[in-house]
Amino acid sequence: MMKLKVIKVESRDKELMRLITADFSCSNDEKYLANHLEAVLIDDRTFMFTAIQEGEFIGYTLAYRFPSLFGSRYLAYLHDSLKHIANLNSRK
Repeated sequence: MMKLKVIKVESRDKELMRLITADFSCSNDEKYLANHLEAVLIDDRTFMFTAIQEGEFIGYTLAYRFPSLFGSRYLAYLHDSLKHIANLNSRK
């Protein structure tokens, strides 16, 4: 049985951010991406969760919390999500 772990990413999780940003093949500047991600996560309204399976990064979701105009509760806007379907399917 494969072990799946979901982790809330914090701005101090440098190794985890490196693992996430190294997976972006669309950019050659992993250091810039890691620094940008750290700056995003310093904002306490930003939430990032990442999925790790068998020690390998397989996806993340990034959300932003903001106040509701219609009540005292907060809303969340899911503004970024990535999932590696190919990796998941190849392991079955």
